[in-house]
Amino acid sequence: MVTLWRGRFLKLGIEGLLKDAPRPGRTPAITSEVMATLIAKTTQSTPANATQRSTRTMAKEMRISKASVSRIWRANGLKPHRIDSFKVSNDPNFADKLEEIVGLYLNPPEHALVLSVVEKSQIQALYRT
Repeated sequence: MVTLWRGRFLKLGIEGLLKDAPRPGRTPAITSEVMATLIAKTTQSTPANATQRSTRTMAKEMRISKASVSRIWRANGLKPHRIDSFKVSNDPNFADKLEEIVGLYLNPPEHALVLSVVEKSQIQALYRT
């Protein structure tokens, strides 16, 4: 152990002693392709025999644990059980458009004003003070 730390000191100086060396860690059991498929199914389709997805049905369909489905949904802010605030988009370019719009808010062009207009078809536009 002394030889290891001495070698790190000779190679990196004091900075090499201040923090531990990076380790590879455990490889994820769920690949990024499986996660992307799960997110796509959650946001762009509904099950044939139900009105919404549940962690159990999605886990069975994807062949992963329901805890993994829940963890992935939580990490991506997905709440398919909340119908009043979660809408499924049929647009295949939805993710690209979303990134472009959010990018405008996060990094607006110089000397520009970014406004958002939302259409609400069931509400009549009236002059209100």
